[in-house]
Amino acid sequence: MDLDNLRQQWQQQPTPDSAAPGESALHALLERPSTSPVAQMVRNARWESITTVFCLVLSVAGVLWSSDPQIRLFWGLGVAIALLMGYYYYYKLRVLGRLSKASGALRTYVESQLHSLRSLLRLNYGFTMMTLVVTMGFLLYSAFRHVPQLFQGDSRTLWQRGVWLGLTVVATWLITHWIVRWYLHYLYGRHLDRLEALVRELGEEK
Repeated sequence: MDLDNLRQQWQQQPTPDSAAPGESALHALLERPSTSPVAQMVRNARWESITTVFCLVLSVAGVLWSSDPQIRLFWGLGVAIALLMGYYYYYKLRVLGRLSKASGALRTYVESQLHSLRSLLRLNYGFTMMTLVVTMGFLLYSAFRHVPQLFQGDSRTLWQRGVWLGLTVVATWLITHWIVRWYLHYLYGRHLDRLEALVRELGEEK
């Protein structure tokens, strides 16, 4: 529901003396059970939590059943990442829960929770990119151990391989950067944009 529709509702319905019309509309938007921005972000976070649990189970199975120490180390890294992301989604759901039950000085409270969610998105992006760096380092180390001939040859051959490796790393970084930013914006950022725009407009009306 956009701001114009909310204004029409304020004009048609009386509001309590203790709450400003804008805050009543913000309450209505936050508490809508299935279509509010908060409800949609909660659903997205729950689906991501389920995916994280699946990845955790898969990684634990890999640790238990792998005989190669390096492969086991890779799965162990997956376990650590899944545990960290599990706590991340748990905390994100708590913030979203507080946002949907906002009370008191509503505008200030909502702004604070939206700021927390923005910080969580930045943390998610940074952690994902850091994980990419660690994964690429692990793959390079594995290639050095299992395919040493890739790192052997004359200077021209090594230089060409180094250039291709550098281009591959840069391309992977840029593609991952774009995908992660688009993904986070689609699941959360666009909903935060909507809420932040409403809060700003309500503030301008006072």
